Parts: sequence; structure tokens; C-alpha cells
Amino acid sequence: MSKRQKTGGRQKGTPNILTKEIRNLLKQFISNEMDYVMENINQLELKDRVQFLSRLLPYILPKMNPIMHNADEPITFNSFNYDFDFAGTPAIHNENDIEQ
Repeated sequence: MSKRQKTGGRQKGTPNILTKEIRNLLKQFISNEMDYVMENINQLELKDRVQFLSRLLPYILPKMNPIMHNADEPITFNSFNYDFDFAGTPAIHNENDIEQ
């Protein structure tokens, strides 16, 4: 089956006008609602305020991936190594002090 040439409709890359208008209306609606929420948030109980904020956070701040660490490996930040002895006391070594 051969492909036929496109002869109408939107050109490639042209934004959909309806989608753009709906997004603008939603942005305006949310902006107005947030003004109302910010004026009235103090009337909520503490647990409801915390729940509200915790539900908004994923849209504001990205979730962080957990960092896995093996207990046998030293932790390295910038140019320092932190080696912990069994008492939990760190022995800090500058990169220049460590023999290569």
C-alpha cells in the first residue's frame, strides 16, 4: 500500500488552537482559585493544611531518587573522602593527602 501525500489539515508543527485556549482558561482558573485558597488556608485545620500541601508538592518539586550506599565504600563529597571507623567517627582526608 503506497502512502498518499497529505493535502489538508494542520501543517506539521502548528499548535492546536483549541488546546492552547483550554490551557489558558485552566491557567486563569487555577490562578484565581489559588488566590482564594491562599486567603482562606488559615481556616483549615493543621492536618488538612498539611494534606493539601503534601498533595501539591509533587507538582512543584520533583521527587528525589533514593541514593543507595554500600557500608564498605567511603562516602565522597567533592574532593573529600569520609571514612568511618567502627565508633562512627569520620576520618576526613583531603584529596591531596591521599596517596594515588
